[in-house]
Amino acid sequence: MVLIQISATALRALLVLVFAAAVSGKLRPGPDGMAGFTRWVGSLGVLPSRLSRPAAYATPAAEAGTAVLLLLPWTQAAGFGCAAALLAAFAIATWTVHRRGIEATCRCFGPSTAVLGPRHVARDALLTAAALGGLALRTLATPGPAAAPALAVGLAAGALLALAVLFLDDITALFDLG
Repeated sequence: MVLIQISATALRALLVLVFAAAVSGKLRPGPDGMAGFTRWVGSLGVLPSRLSRPAAYATPAAEAGTAVLLLLPWTQAAGFGCAAALLAAFAIATWTVHRRGIEATCRCFGPSTAVLGPRHVARDALLTAAALGGLALRTLATPGPAAAPALAVGLAAGALLALAVLFLDDITALFDLG
């Protein structure tokens, strides 16, 4: 049971940190913030132009709402479910952009020079799997708070995983993994 608590905590921490970074990157002040993200969503051509602006504004709202659901003990299952749905939609949109040959940079966590590609689709697919895994673990975990050591290990593991996700483009550039 301790391993389940550690794993569920790690997945919650991973997703909360990733969504928090995504919201922060989109809501930053200046032209690279929400205005830049809104233009970027419109340039992808995934949605009809009339839906691009509402979708751009709905994205950080959904990400923030999902993070809050994951943080609250009584809404964690809903948070994992929302995270899985949102991340699956991101994976599909990213795959569509890549498949159409659109050379759009990744603006998932704010401005970037990295072009959307298979690694971003894989990242979103793996995060979707993490959310589904968290939902499954949540149903297996014993009710109540995790013991302090399990909580600490889970939070540390989730933070390390989040760093790997947030710096994916830098890591692939460092090792020339394209």
